[in-house]
Parts: sequence; structure tokens; C-alpha cells
Amino acid sequence: MEKLAKGPGVAVALALAATFLFLAAASAPGTAQAGGEPTACESVSLAFVQKTLGLGHSTLIRDHSNLEGSAGEEPSELPHAVHSECGIGLWSGKKPSSRAATFKKARNGRAAQVGVDTWAPNDESPDVGEWEGKEFDELTAEFLKSRFQFLKVSGHAKPLNPKGDGYIGAGLLVKATGIAKGLVAAVGCWWDESTHRAICLLDEEAEGKPVVDHLNALAKKIVPNFLGAP
Repeated sequence: MEKLAKGPGVAVALALAATFLFLAAASAPGTAQAGGEPTACESVSLAFVQKTLGLGHSTLIRDHSNLEGSAGEEPSELPHAVHSECGIGLWSGKKPSSRAATFKKARNGRAAQVGVDTWAPNDESPDVGEWEGKEFDELTAEFLKSRFQFLKVSGHAKPLNPKGDGYIGAGLLVKATGIAKGLVAAVGCWWDESTHRAICLLDEEAEGKPVVDHLNALAKKIVPNFLGAP
């Protein structure tokens, strides 16, 4: 089993790809993880996300943890950190029934996507010290490294300094190209060096929508839900 999720995870990956996952079969919701650590989806209220983005409907398009399927494994085989991913699709009016309809609705400002990634020490692993002593620092360094690497090769992105209510944070604003042209994604990552926990959020909407304001509004509630009070 993978010990450490490399790179900034699905949140930044989704931003760079700037694609919607409403219809992706692989994005069906999974099951809650073992070990007592809340999943990314359990840190988010769908009603709150809908209200923040001003859209009438939502559905989970991904609910995954790296602890899924780990029951019965030897403790030494468990990942050092619990990494979970949550994807939320949002829309107003009739739910889009095809990929093309999803993009059209999104470009018209009537659909959006929100993503959440979380990382926390896995206290059930005897090697959790590897996460706390090394891998956490590697992950958070990757947040910054990946952001600036992308900025060097793309004319469609700029750095963000997202609000984090006292937490260290880094972000990126990406204008989509190709099939997703007309969309823009705002991503923010925050972390707590004292607890070795981290969270990334993504908000992807139509150009002209206040994605940075929406990202900051989402972060104001979701980040402390997972990281706790700074």
C-alpha cells in the first residue's frame, strides 16, 4: 500500500487539469475510512457549499481514503498518514446528463465543482513518526514547489495567498484551456505544523465568477473544521 500520497493531491491536480468529474465512473462515492479520522467529505456540509456558491443542487462525485481496503492488513503495511479526497458537483436547474452538457452549464455559470483533500497522522501505523518527522514537510514543500513550477510553464495561472485565519497557506488561480476553456479554478492549501495536518480546497467555476472570494468563504469554515482553531 502507498505510504505517502505524493504531491499536492487531487485538489491541485484537478485545478491543473480544470476538468469536471460529474460523469466519471471512477468518481463514485466510496466508504468512510477506518481509524476514527474524519474523511474530507465529513469536514464539509453540502448545504454550506451550495449556499456559498449560490447553486441549488449538489452531489458527491468522489469520497475516497487511502485506508479503504486496509482492514486486516499488518500494522506495518498501513500508510503513515490518512489521506482522503472529496469531490462535490453543484448545479442549478436540471442536472446535466452528458459531459458536453456539464461543460456548457458550467461555462454559463450554472454548474461548479468543489474539491477537498485532507492529510493527518495515522495513529494506527507504528511508523507514524515517518509522517511527522519527514513526509509532512515533504508534502507541504510540494504545495509551494508545484505552484511555482506550474507558473513557470503556464501563461494561464497566477499565485494566490488565500485567507487561512492564522494558518500557513499557499494557492493558485488557473484559467482552463482546451475542452474546459471558459472555466477558472482557485486552489488553496493550508497546514498546521504542530499537528502535522493539511488540507487543500478547490473551487472551479465559470470565468467571471468570484472564485477567489468563494474559495476564501469556503476556507473560513472548512479549514478550521479539519485543522481546528489556530
